[in-house]
Amino acid sequence: MPNLLDTQATQIASYNYSDIARGTAVEVLYGGKWKDAETSGMILSNKLFYSDDIATGWAIHGGGGNRSVSFDMGFTNQRIIGGSAIFNIPVGVEQKATESGEIRISGMITLKKVSNGTEEEIAVGSTGVFAETLSQNSMAGHIFNSIITIPNTKFRGGDTLRVTINLYTTNAAPYPNSNMGIGHDPVNRSDDGKNDIDEQVIPDNTDTNLIIQIPFKIDV
Repeated sequence: MPNLLDTQATQIASYNYSDIARGTAVEVLYGGKWKDAETSGMILSNKLFYSDDIATGWAIHGGGGNRSVSFDMGFTNQRIIGGSAIFNIPVGVEQKATESGEIRISGMITLKKVSNGTEEEIAVGSTGVFAETLSQNSMAGHIFNSIITIPNTKFRGGDTLRVTINLYTTNAAPYPNSNMGIGHDPVNRSDDGKNDIDEQVIPDNTDTNLIIQIPFKIDV
């Protein structure tokens, strides 16, 4: 898996006075997907890059369902993260049934430290609920904005921060079929429908960049 996170110590001159006074700063991370000839994965990077898939989509049958997507960020040097993290998560849904009906989406966000192959849960939070009544073949999008408090957690070189987003959907009966998805393109391209189900899942009027702001301690 490629490591797109530059964890080398940033020059103190790049921080402003209030950052240094508080002893903390914020790293902006972008979620995306990488592929090679044999495998693929989800990553977080503090640099903009073109995600191989703009979104991840899946079909929902019956009354609803859930799907989780995990994004990994590897560390090459020691860092301490802690404080209020902000999550902007773009989601979308398309109603495929012939009748109009309400579809609800909500989510859980779990942060884990992975060290020597062992996962340790460090923080959990939730999104709000997005509800939309849609007619056949119509779409709607939304960007969840969630804040999660992370306890001070030390990451050493070789450790991984894993962010798992679990999305839940509920379809009002008798509306058995719909598509939904999560956007994850750092450069915010429109969803081209090239994903697991070959369907557009994020409407054109909704951003596709998944952005996480992670607070970390400044080593001065």
